[in-house]
Amino acid sequence: PVRSRGLMGGVLQGAFPLGFALASGAYWLLFEWIGWRGLLWLGILPAFLCIYIRYFVKESPVWVENRKRQREHGREVRAPFFTIFKPALLSTTLAACWWMSSILVVYNSIYTLAATWLQVDLKLSPAAIAMPILLSNLAGVVTCWFWGWLADGIGRRWSNIIHATGTCIIAPAYLLTKDVNWIIFGFV
Repeated sequence: PVRSRGLMGGVLQGAFPLGFALASGAYWLLFEWIGWRGLLWLGILPAFLCIYIRYFVKESPVWVENRKRQREHGREVRAPFFTIFKPALLSTTLAACWWMSSILVVYNSIYTLAATWLQVDLKLSPAAIAMPILLSNLAGVVTCWFWGWLADGIGRRWSNIIHATGTCIIAPAYLLTKDVNWIIFGFV
C-alpha cells in the first residue's frame, strides 16, 4: 500500500547492511584461516540461491492476475529508457544522477575503505576491524527501517535531508581523530 512504501523500501534497503554484517562477521571469524580468496568464494555461494529462486519460486497470484489484466486492457507500462533524457524529464534525471553519484562517492570513500584505513593507518587486527563494521551494519538494518518509517510520516525529501545533514556533521568528527573508541562510535 502507498501508506507503507517508505517503510517497505527501508526494509528492502536494510537487507544490504544485513549481508554486509554477515560478511564482516565472516571476515572476523575466518580471515586468519582462509584469507581473502576463501572469503571471496564464500561470498559467491549465495549467488546459487538466485538460480533456485529463478526456477522454483513462483510469482504471487495477485501479481500474475494484475499482469494478465494489464495485457488484456493494453495498459502495460512500457517506457523506453531514453524517455528520461527528453526535455521534460532531463533536469530531474540529471539531478537524480548527481545525487546518486555523490552518495556512491561518499559511501565508497568512507565506508568501503574504512577497513583498509583501520588496518593500514591504525594497525588494528582483523577482529578489531570487523567489529565496528559489523556493529554499523547491524545498526544499519534498524536505521533503514527507521528512515523508511520516517519517510512515510514526513516525506522522502525531508527524511533524506535530515539524514544527509546528520552524516555531514558526524563523519568529519570521527574521520579527523586517531582515537579508536571515537572512530568506532562515530562509524557506527
